Amino acid sequence: MRRNSVASPFHLDLDVNTPRHTLLLLLALALGACGPQRVERAAITDPALVRIVDAWSDAVDAAHRDPDTEWHAGWGGNFAVALGGEKRNAGRCTEWQELAYRAVRDVAPAVGWRVMMARINGQGPFEHDAVVVFDPEVLTVEHLFFVEPGDPAYILDGWVRGKADVYTLHEWSQNHGVLYRQLEVFCGDAEIKLRGEKSLVTSGRAPG
Repeated sequence: MRRNSVASPFHLDLDVNTPRHTLLLLLALALGACGPQRVERAAITDPALVRIVDAWSDAVDAAHRDPDTEWHAGWGGNFAVALGGEKRNAGRCTEWQELAYRAVRDVAPAVGWRVMMARINGQGPFEHDAVVVFDPEVLTVEHLFFVEPGDPAYILDGWVRGKADVYTLHEWSQNHGVLYRQLEVFCGDAEIKLRGEKSLVTSGRAPG
């Protein structure tokens, strides 16, 4: 039976008081993880997914033009947010996740797809958050935990490069990386309201 964890390009929720040797160890481990293969925009032909991805791309472009907020990516984003600065710094994966969710939460249902928030390695230093969109005519929520190649389920994740990157959920789920736990998916609107509190999540395993 296939493992049902979903790995991602990992990030660390850094604290300025974290011991330096711990940071170096975690950084070394994380850099050893191979990232999943992105889906290039030119390869996306499904009309519904095209509209979703275009909305995601427009939101990222608008975020980078925001004069009041400087958006960062990857490790630099985590450090920038932790250290602060004159402008508001954004760049944690949860911030990219919320940007993606807000960008597509109306577009996805308008074209017949569903959108949910996704998390891997929850409640740990390697926690990573993103957004999953999928075609509910083909997949149920339960199917997200054991997707196959070609299934219409995709991850929107801007944390790695600060761009509107897209991955298939199957590719994302096969990239186990350094540490992994099973995928969690949950309602984005509820999560936005509950940020900073313990949220209710739906998690699942493939049968068998």
